[in-house]
Amino acid sequence: DARALCTNYFNNTAPINEVVKGYSFNREQISAINYLMSENPDLSGFRVYMGYDETEGNVGLLVGVNGSGQDVTTTIYKAPGAGTGPCPTICDGGSAIINN
Repeated sequence: DARALCTNYFNNTAPINEVVKGYSFNREQISAINYLMSENPDLSGFRVYMGYDETEGNVGLLVGVNGSGQDVTTTIYKAPGAGTGPCPTICDGGSAIINN
């Protein structure tokens, strides 16, 4: 299912031809990260893959990452994609952090 959601996203989203300055996460994705960490405290990090669900629209697919940098796909958490994504396009354009 996760692969199909990612493929849908890749086929329906315009590429960003700018330097990625950051990434925005929504509350549901942070909750998913906390859940994944509680399920497997040995994880060294997390990834959010963008997906597209025909009924939900954009979604984030969250997976844990092991110490070797590989996805741990035993649990993949799907969270709404609203308010999440790379900066640009989802960012505070007036932020003092990214503006000179």
